[in-house]
Amino acid sequence: MASQPPSNPYQFEAQTPYESAPQGQQLEKPKSIKVFGILNVIFGGLGLLFTCIGLVAILAITSGVFPVPDGQSNPAFVTQDENAFLHFYNIISVTCAIIFTTVLLVSGIGLLNHKMWGKSAGLTWAVYSVLATIVAAVITWTHIYPYQLATMDEATAAVPNMEAILMGGMIFGNVVSVGYLIYPGLFVFFSSKQPFKDALD
Repeated sequence: MASQPPSNPYQFEAQTPYESAPQGQQLEKPKSIKVFGILNVIFGGLGLLFTCIGLVAILAITSGVFPVPDGQSNPAFVTQDENAFLHFYNIISVTCAIIFTTVLLVSGIGLLNHKMWGKSAGLTWAVYSVLATIVAAVITWTHIYPYQLATMDEATAAVPNMEAILMGGMIFGNVVSVGYLIYPGLFVFFSSKQPFKDALD
């Protein structure tokens, strides 16, 4: 029986099925990579646009460039004199949103080019989304809800069950914000699949 030639200890096997495919034969990569790449670019681009507009609006209104009419209170446009905590929280949260929507946009570009850093950026954004939702829910009940109760004018306060209506609005807002976590959850789920990871460079 002919002896088998010794294997070359310096020859490394390919790490993924895409690298081990015969030359000239290209395996089809998961379509979910392209789908998430496109969606991340769209959501990241739109998110970056609207959060930039939001930051400009907050700074313009709270600085008095566009004053809020008397009798109207909006926790998104609280001045430092009215409530320093909410004022700086709004600015910091919008600034973080600008940073991480940029991360989402970069993630989409990376995924469209089948780069592993696109997946890493997307996961970073997903973690931020969860943390931001938790923080927003806590701030809603510890600061925003008390602020709105304290700043209601007499006409608004006279509405029957106004406090319950306001609380219902807060609960609805929290439920909606949790619903926004569906997309980050889907991204984490699909990007954790081995074919998804193997197809990225």
